[in-house]
Amino acid sequence: PARERIAAAGADNVELLHADAQAYAFETGSFDAVISRFGMMFFENPQAAFTNLARALRAGGRLIFVCPQDPLKNQWVVVAFGAAVAALGRAPDLGAPGAPGPFAFADGDRLTQLLIGAGFRDVRLESLTRPVCIGRTISDAVGFILSLPESNQLFAGVPQDTVDAAAAALHAGFAPYAGQQGVVVDATAWLVTAHR
Repeated sequence: PARERIAAAGADNVELLHADAQAYAFETGSFDAVISRFGMMFFENPQAAFTNLARALRAGGRLIFVCPQDPLKNQWVVVAFGAAVAALGRAPDLGAPGAPGPFAFADGDRLTQLLIGAGFRDVRLESLTRPVCIGRTISDAVGFILSLPESNQLFAGVPQDTVDAAAAALHAGFAPYAGQQGVVVDATAWLVTAHR
């Protein structure tokens, strides 16, 4: 899809590279900016990745990215947790704090220290809360939640009637957020900026 979008835009100055930012040998000081939208949280070794990205930036270059904050500051997570607790008596396991995954950088202080340790300065985290469409319909939103790895883990080996009860609880939980624009909920993220 990226190649198709680039071609459709007629952009001839874009290079696509499939590489591991933790270890790829970027040319030192070769980039003006590093930009990511909800991708940085999945590094196995964020300190190595941020250090490598800092090395790739020219002096004064900018790092800009967006990543989720605390899960409970996101309405879709609150609804999903409520449905899981209603059906199973427990919420999904999101892993250890700081572990690779959607909420790896929920702790803003930890994230700031990682970036400073990697060689960034002027680190700034701005809290953003914005409406997000998580499905065209309530069924789409429920399908999205049930397709997540955390949901698959939570419902592994669980009787189908329990899964159905959770789906019904999700459906009821998302109903108030459904409208002509789809199922729209507030999500809270960090907008992170820093300089090399």
